[in-house]
Formats: sequence, structure tokens, C-alpha cells
Amino acid sequence: MSTGEHEILEPVDHCDEDGIALNLSAQGWSRRILHRTNLAGRWGRTKRWDCWAIQAEHIIVAIMVADIDYLGLVTLDWIEPDSHRSGGRSVTIPLGSGIDLSDDPATGRLDFDSRSLGVSIICGDNSTELLAHWKERHGASGSLSVTVAEPEGHESLNVVIPWSPTQFQFTSKHQARPAIGSITVEGRTERSTDPVD
Repeated sequence: MSTGEHEILEPVDHCDEDGIALNLSAQGWSRRILHRTNLAGRWGRTKRWDCWAIQAEHIIVAIMVADIDYLGLVTLDWIEPDSHRSGGRSVTIPLGSGIDLSDDPATGRLDFDSRSLGVSIICGDNSTELLAHWKERHGASGSLSVTVAEPEGHESLNVVIPWSPTQFQFTSKHQARPAIGSITVEGRTERSTDPVD
């Protein structure tokens, strides 16, 4: 048995005017970001996050910025699959103070800076720049500077999953975008001058 979901072709608000109930026109999926996440929600139940994962030849890096109402979370994790070395840093922010994720996904600039971790996600028309600096728990420094291109015609998967009229999830997934840049971990730098998936 096959099923079909509504494909969204025009920009749409995620919620009704109250910012709590799901706009039925937003239920479905799209090949590019068309949802405006005008989410007011109920305090303690509203969650937003922006996650990135970059895979180079010898290292994988993941960045997350999250606002889950009662706290914010900013993390950078890395692992070298061959050696099993790993590290990174995370910071928890009471009440998510200073974390402001846009109602329009993949637009604008998101910055966070603390003594142990700083992250910037800068969205442009055809690429996203990821910048980070951090201190490992044992004191070593790390840094990241990567540009993730969005090739012309690139399709993403954007879908609203409803659980009830006031409980739902929106996910925007972007696979296999080429990344160029460098990461320095514990004094070792890995660079990419050609796009890598």
C-alpha cells in the first residue's frame, strides 16, 4: 500500500496567527524551505535547534545551537574515526538567554560566544559559513572555519509531522552539500580546498 503526502509549492506560515495551532496549509513537505516557523508555542514545550555535521577525510565535526525554552545548549563535537580521538565543548545557558533562532530557517546570522566556546552560523544566498573556536576540557584550543555551499538546484527535505493540532514537528534536512575550509584540533590542522561531502 502506498501513501501520498501533500507537496508544498508556495511559502506558508507554520502556525495560525496565535503561533500555537498548526496551520493546516503547512502540513506536508517541500523540496526547499518554504515554511516560516512563526512559533509562539507554550513555554517549556517549544524547541528550536540548528544542527550541522561536516565530514572531511580524517575528521567529523558536529555543531548544534538549541533553544528549548528553559535552557539553551550550544555544542561542538569532533571525532577522528580512524584513531577514535574525540573532543569538543558544550555550554548550557539558563533560559536560553542570548540564543535567537530565526522564524525563517536558513537565513540571517546566529552568534554565540562564551569563554570556552564560540559559534557563528552565517547564512547567505548560496552558502552558509560556520565559524567556531573552543577550549577543550584539558585546555587545548580548537578552531573551525568552513563554508558549506548550496549548489544551484540543490533540493532539501522539509516536512511537517503533526501529532495533534497543537503538537507538531518541522524538520529541514540538507544532505551532501559540499564544504570547504579548515579545522584545527589540538595543534593539528586539516584543510579542504576542494569540496568534500
